[in-house]
Amino acid sequence: MLDKEQYYHHHLLVVVRDLTQRYEDGMTIFIHDGKLYIFITMTCNPSWSEISSDLVTHQTPQDRPDLLTRMFRAKFEQLNDDVINKGVLEKVKSYMYVIGFQKQGLLYVHMLLILDSNGKLRDPQEYNSVVRIEIPKIEEES
Repeated sequence: MLDKEQYYHHHLLVVVRDLTQRYEDGMTIFIHDGKLYIFITMTCNPSWSEISSDLVTHQTPQDRPDLLTRMFRAKFEQLNDDVINKGVLEKVKSYMYVIGFQKQGLLYVHMLLILDSNGKLRDPQEYNSVVRIEIPKIEEES
């Protein structure tokens, strides 16, 4: 049986080894396919209708991490399919992503995309045709 010191030492080595492997994989992709071209961030929104419709009375989205995770995964898979398979941002040569949790328990994803040289956006109009941002409305208290 491992004592606490051995367990933490072993766990730290596993984490460091995993992070090192992920870093080396990422660098290999960039060396092989070129520079990063697009950085996408998507954050789970607890106000999504799919989430709010499944909550019962007096329940908040933070009370249902399973629901948040399921809805986020579905939306991320749709984003991934649109970007990678359907070519919404032209032909993607390679990509990588990381999913994490914010302090409030909400999920987010960071995607890094390397586009094929023929699919790169070249002028502001092309960027404006694909860039979208949603800023939630702040309701004023009466």
